Amino acid sequence: MNGFILKLNGEVFAGAMDGCSTITITGKNDTFRLEFGGMDKLAHSCVWCTKTLEAGDRLSIKYTDIDESEISAFAEFIDVVDEFKLLESYHRMKQELMDEGLI
Repeated sequence: MNGFILKLNGEVFAGAMDGCSTITITGKNDTFRLEFGGMDKLAHSCVWCTKTLEAGDRLSIKYTDIDESEISAFAEFIDVVDEFKLLESYHRMKQELMDEGLI
């Protein structure tokens, strides 16, 4: 699977996901944050690394083939549920049960 190897001051994080991967740096009030994460096709979101950056930090990013065993443990895993899709599924399944005379 293709993914990213992120190195921050010698610490290595690897991430790959069948969906999208993101490496984001945000700044506010002279504080910069790095977040490396992703989201799969089912909207399951994860974060492999989140760090506050300091002046002089060394960062490198490499796009490469990654074995699933190399992927870093999730620092955070978020299961995002779209309430509209959930309600839509409920109504569809309810209608199927009504059509079959089960309810």
